[in-house]
Amino acid sequence: MSHEILSRRAAPLFGAAALCFSGSVQADTAAVDIRDGAPTGFASPNTTHGWVFTVREDAFLTALGMYDDGSGVRPPHPMAIWRTNSQTLLGGATVDRQSPIENQFLWEDLVSPIALEAGVEYTVGVFFPNPLEGEIVFEDGFHQFDPLVQYEGFRRVAAGDELTFPDVPSVNRRHSFGANFRFSLVPSPGTSVVMLVGLAAISRRRATFG
Repeated sequence: MSHEILSRRAAPLFGAAALCFSGSVQADTAAVDIRDGAPTGFASPNTTHGWVFTVREDAFLTALGMYDDGSGVRPPHPMAIWRTNSQTLLGGATVDRQSPIENQFLWEDLVSPIALEAGVEYTVGVFFPNPLEGEIVFEDGFHQFDPLVQYEGFRRVAAGDELTFPDVPSVNRRHSFGANFRFSLVPSPGTSVVMLVGLAAISRRRATFG
């Protein structure tokens, strides 16, 4: 059998594989959902508000989001994600009035997804510039974390006129949520290997008996 015929017969198989692989990746999921009627307030100017979290499975962080009640933000709000223990900056984005809004958050996709390791602490934060601008949601049972995201505590810092790693923990139960992120799970490598081996075997059999 010619390579051309084999390629034509194998192409649909690997096309189907590509569809399967793309379907095995979880669609982007928001880490936090906010219920309607949540109590809100304004963040202090020149502060970075954030919170610490871990993920229960390896994942890719794909976008950063900031809470908005629908009125829109005027000045740009820089956002970032850090590795908590080392305060290493992993990536960031800037949310502004042009950012698309969905489920009460303004979103900006990252240029490149950031790999999140299960069990490792990360911090996500958003900077509120001066003049006072941008609302935050206070914890009163009006938010819900995705089951794969473990909340580890609120952080903030007053640090002049730029985004800074928020390293001051909350001293009371009133936590605030201005920052959010979207993530997708890393597909299981075992599933991909099994599918490839099976498709390769089918391709060889067709080549032999075709």
